[in-house]
Amino acid sequence: MIKGNTFILILVTTMFVSCKFYGSDDTNKKNTSLNGDTREIDNIGSVILEQDGNKKGDTTASKVALDQVTEHANSELMLNDDPDSSISKYNQENTTGKLTEEDMDKLKAFFVKTITYQGILNSIYNKYTRSYNTIATYSGCANYNSIGCFSEGPSARRSQALNDLEKNKLDEEYTKLNQMLKETTQDYCPKALDNAIEEYKRAITIAKEAEDKIKKITSFTIDEGNNNEERKENVDNLKKVNNILSISEKTIETASVAYANAFAVIVSRLSSAEFITAVNEFKDATEKYANGNKGDHAVDVVVGAIAGIAFDNENRFERAKMFANKEKGAEVDKMIAAIEKLRATYTAVKPKNKDK
Repeated sequence: MIKGNTFILILVTTMFVSCKFYGSDDTNKKNTSLNGDTREIDNIGSVILEQDGNKKGDTTASKVALDQVTEHANSELMLNDDPDSSISKYNQENTTGKLTEEDMDKLKAFFVKTITYQGILNSIYNKYTRSYNTIATYSGCANYNSIGCFSEGPSARRSQALNDLEKNKLDEEYTKLNQMLKETTQDYCPKALDNAIEEYKRAITIAKEAEDKIKKITSFTIDEGNNNEERKENVDNLKKVNNILSISEKTIETASVAYANAFAVIVSRLSSAEFITAVNEFKDATEKYANGNKGDHAVDVVVGAIAGIAFDNENRFERAKMFANKEKGAEVDKMIAAIEKLRATYTAVKPKNKDK
């Protein structure tokens, strides 16, 4: 009997190791963590895009790649539940409210149903980034005497960028994400993201109308019979075009915060008061952090930190803090502290590995 049990244990262990170490290379990305080690830090349901110092790359994740990663990530969710896998500064002896196996099942159900959320946000960013950069390049002029903004060439490029934004129908992608959260999370309030989506749609319409009203400079001379009022009107219309930039950033921030809000609703029904508190503080920090100038970094900071729980992976928390540190401010400091508390608390309250 003992030999039989030993054989079964060896067989199960072999199967687990095979699953962990022989996964498809196409669905993983290697990156260097802050401590210098190279480890897997792929995102929820997404193909991690190559990072430069500021923004993500310009490659749109294909549906096939996304499906591959989703399948792989489903097998990885919350498997790494060894309580000794990391050392927390949080005093585990003072933590009375452990998460139960039922709690863990509820968390896993949420992550499985929303596994493509971050990948879709990354895809949205990649779809708007080219238009964003074009508009940013040709809409920053404060005076009408600049051919860099008001001549035929820049105007044509802005018009094309706005048309591309409209054709991409990113509002529909955001609506799908909001619907995903509504279907997954009872009591989730979709209003904030709904409002952001409507504002985004209006901003595109306003920007296109404003662009059509801008009078183009046809020569290097600045005196083309325009009075001061007409020049001001042209500059004001250019500002309306430029406004789509901040609206785009705010919308992706709002979608990131929406994920944190839905996650907090799920956690509110769990057994651990400590974990509920840490998640609520994290949620509150995300709302202050996403103040309109973080843009796509909010995806890595907010959704990425929650991925640390989904995959029970320290590197995801470190990555979230790394992206948060790209900005400065009190809201950034609070965000980083909230991420660390979320990590430490989860490490302390997650159940012991039942195979140990």
